Amino acid sequence: MKQFYSFKNFRMALLAIAILSPILMQAETHEVVVSNGKFTPKDIIIKVGDVVKWMNTEGSHNVNGSQDTYPDNPESFGNGPAASGDWSYMFQFTMAGSYDYQCDPHAQFGMVGTVTVVDISTTIHEVMVSNGKFTPKDIIIKVGDVVKWMNTEGSHNVNGSQDTYPDNPESFGNGPAASGDWSYSYQFTMAGSYDYQCDPHAQFGMVGTVTVTSITGIEGLMAKKAKILSYPNPTVNTLFFKLDENLGKEITINIYNLAGSLVKSKNAKVSETNKIETSELMVGYYQLQIVTDSKRYQSTFIKK
Repeated sequence: MKQFYSFKNFRMALLAIAILSPILMQAETHEVVVSNGKFTPKDIIIKVGDVVKWMNTEGSHNVNGSQDTYPDNPESFGNGPAASGDWSYMFQFTMAGSYDYQCDPHAQFGMVGTVTVVDISTTIHEVMVSNGKFTPKDIIIKVGDVVKWMNTEGSHNVNGSQDTYPDNPESFGNGPAASGDWSYSYQFTMAGSYDYQCDPHAQFGMVGTVTVTSITGIEGLMAKKAKILSYPNPTVNTLFFKLDENLGKEITINIYNLAGSLVKSKNAKVSETNKIETSELMVGYYQLQIVTDSKRYQSTFIKK
């Protein structure tokens, strides 16, 4: 029995390696500089299996992403108490979701960061930021895709806020203009057309557009007016939704994965439900779609 049990465990280990190998082979290492008062970049988006490497350059700091501090993190990470010197800490993220972390001694002063881990099937589109232009200037992506802007020369920023562009379905941007080799990533979860600019150079034509199409192939620009609130997000067993207007009597509730495949659907009377069970879904990103006689409402959520 003992030999059989060991062989069984060995086979299970080989199976696990076979499943994880494609993810590990595609893994990238993302560097975050730890210095007095900040993590740089503060917010990053990576793929499942990628590694984040924090490197301390000045001061006494630590990385604390434990579930004791942030209960909603899919898993814990961190390197213990704060320390000075040229230390580094690496962690491989194997679960999709949103992670918060902090430097314990300086969290009250805003020394916090986030890591958003997306499915390996998610496409990350790169835009080069240089003097006078975004390259490419105009891109078309799908819901759930990520755009990563990378500065190569000059002092610039990315401003796609609704204060500047009221017709954008949602705001994005990385704050004031800065020089250096910075990068900024944003995951687009709502279909529609987005405008953005570099604030200091917009008058010289340094602007760009991101067109986000629905994963079902429908652009869904009606999302600007047809709003849906889904919660909690991330969710575990049940997803609730709330809409901004009267829906009528009956609706269809659909859930799509990021590949655009319909994974769950049900018809319901509005008076009977404002929720859908999600316990059977795998961990990852999904799109909730509510269909009425005249409109299609869409919202993206994370299943933990």
